Amino acid sequence: MGKKRQAERFLKVSALGIKVGGSFLRQKAKAFWSEPSDADRGKNFEMNARRIAEVLGQMKGTIMKFGQMLSLNSELFPKEFTSILASLQGEAPSVSFVEIQKQIEKSLKKPLIEIFSEFNETPLASASIGQAHVARLKSNGKKVVVKVQYPGVDEDVDGDIENIKLLLKTLKSFSKSLDMTHMISELKLHMVEELNYLTEAKHLEDFRAMFAGVEGILIPQHYPEVSSRHVLVMDYLPGIPLQKFMDQEKSGTVRNRVADLLMRFYFKQLFEHGILHADPNAANFAINDDHQLLIFDFGCIKTFPKSFITAYKKLLNNHLDGKSENLHSEFLALGFKVNDDKVYPPSFYLPYGEILMEPFMSEPYSFAQGHLQERLLDLGKSQMRDLLNFKPPKHILMHDRVMVGVYNHLRAMEAAGYWRSILLEYIRSTPIKKNDGKPPNDNEEKKQS
Repeated sequence: MGKKRQAERFLKVSALGIKVGGSFLRQKAKAFWSEPSDADRGKNFEMNARRIAEVLGQMKGTIMKFGQMLSLNSELFPKEFTSILASLQGEAPSVSFVEIQKQIEKSLKKPLIEIFSEFNETPLASASIGQAHVARLKSNGKKVVVKVQYPGVDEDVDGDIENIKLLLKTLKSFSKSLDMTHMISELKLHMVEELNYLTEAKHLEDFRAMFAGVEGILIPQHYPEVSSRHVLVMDYLPGIPLQKFMDQEKSGTVRNRVADLLMRFYFKQLFEHGILHADPNAANFAINDDHQLLIFDFGCIKTFPKSFITAYKKLLNNHLDGKSENLHSEFLALGFKVNDDKVYPPSFYLPYGEILMEPFMSEPYSFAQGHLQERLLDLGKSQMRDLLNFKPPKHILMHDRVMVGVYNHLRAMEAAGYWRSILLEYIRSTPIKKNDGKPPNDNEEKKQS
């Protein structure tokens, strides 16, 4: 069964590569007689991005997770590509309840009706490696969420990594100098961990301890007696998904409070504990009626060496203090390298630092006005030749994935706050100016329709 499944997945990726590669070859052939317009190029990118998103979404597992990571790399691919691939960040197609029931009973070695008094056959959510259902435990009557891993995805990792390498050859059509070696290595490492729900259960307990007593942040408790490598049962925490909250919440005060919690959640785990909840997908967060931040899915956790966190804090402190003359050596201390012997001057690093650190240089600051993503994209295009030779350390890949996700969420919320004070609290233990949730212009109803 495993070999047959892998052969089917290989054929799907191969067929995708032929379609995508063929379309670009045809476009190049036409260019021999007439140079295609930007509009024609854009349409071709969109068509192929839709093909890739559709196939990766159906395949699930490691290869869908790779697609999600690609969608966050706006500096490497055209906007037409990443905007469509971003659809993989949303709900994945679910599998039938029959398959889910078989997986639960096989994994827990009991009939489903002996474990749960109620079980909603319609999934609460579906993602790249599993889906979640609401149920009620027979033993104590508690309402719970049952996270079930799709059958076979844990056996697909090695084969999918090879399929990804094959797909990357096609993606050269989008980005000719594409080199994602570090990303693939990091992906494989974290997929092996993420596919073991017992590891995620340990992460859940670690984070519950980490945030015990932290006002406004809630993490569910899991039930080890009915959990396994492929099934994870945890408390049901009612709330609306973060994406729905961002789309519908009108109050600037409420949006700012949630944004404040989100920023604190990431800074506390990173700078105090050296670890990171490394999947910023909006589907992993919800907001309850008390405007508390609910966090789910602790499968992908990145642990950083103490030396990296120390060097990173030093870099941030010097930037906040305006000591730009030290930044070059500190980038190198973090592990940044180049492919040749060229040593890039501070003028290469500083523009990136200035954009990324803008929310922390003065306060209050509103993410509604910064246009940070567009400016980073324009800067990357202007320095593309040097950027392609620039090798970031492997530890920065997951960090950047998270921070891009956080910045995207804060922008969607049009969040305003005292971000500098929050950052200083975690890198210097400096007393913080509390964010009262009010936007700088007190435009409480800015998002009124």
